[in-house]
Amino acid sequence: TEKDGVRRVLLPARALVLTCMTDLHGDRLEIEWRAWARNEESWGAGHFVIFGDTNRTEVWDEWTKHLQKTFPHESGASLKLSLALVDGGWRTDPIVATLQRLARVNVPGVSGKVRISKGAPKWQSVIHDKWGSVNKKVKGIIIGTWHAKSLLYERLKWHSAADKPSAGFVHFGKSYTDEFIRQIVSESPVFKIIDGKNIETFKNPEGNRNEGLDLIVGNLAAFRRQKDFGGWDFETIERQLEEEGAVAR
Repeated sequence: TEKDGVRRVLLPARALVLTCMTDLHGDRLEIEWRAWARNEESWGAGHFVIFGDTNRTEVWDEWTKHLQKTFPHESGASLKLSLALVDGGWRTDPIVATLQRLARVNVPGVSGKVRISKGAPKWQSVIHDKWGSVNKKVKGIIIGTWHAKSLLYERLKWHSAADKPSAGFVHFGKSYTDEFIRQIVSESPVFKIIDGKNIETFKNPEGNRNEGLDLIVGNLAAFRRQKDFGGWDFETIERQLEEEGAVAR
């Protein structure tokens, strides 16, 4: 949709949950937002980059404000952050410091909705451990990346199918660049026999940029973390969106 000449994402009525994944680098934070339906159909709401030394508090303050973003919803309401993950596999100190600030000073829509995560080469499930060791000092969500990537690669094949399924379909907004799309298929599937099973593993033999893949995997883990351990209250979410949309109209 466009307003005052500016293109904006309009999330469909089926989108009820909004997740956000952040990939930490030395000179930037890469972020993707994704909205989810009950049946795990998802819509990419946007890919954003915050540049700056990620050891500096100012960068994380900007990131915190970014997480307060809302996206217009077909109901007339706005969809707000449900759960955000931040990849702590490389470094956790600045993430922990930010979470401590969010605990001390309540930031509406953000405090209490951010978790540290780490990818692990596991194939059993998307959430390998709902509260595992990211490092010796920090615990967080451990993502079974092989399982998540295998699931994503299978779903991406549906884009060329004559009859596209709804459940699990992965949508991308017009703002997504060709480079981002290339990144989500940058890794090569390699089948290996592990514990007597033929397991699909993944490698990046050319050392290509793969941030796009990591971001979508992280968003899937954010959705599954609540779905598999407690469940999303879709009925309440739908009712709140309808009420907010009625007021907005």
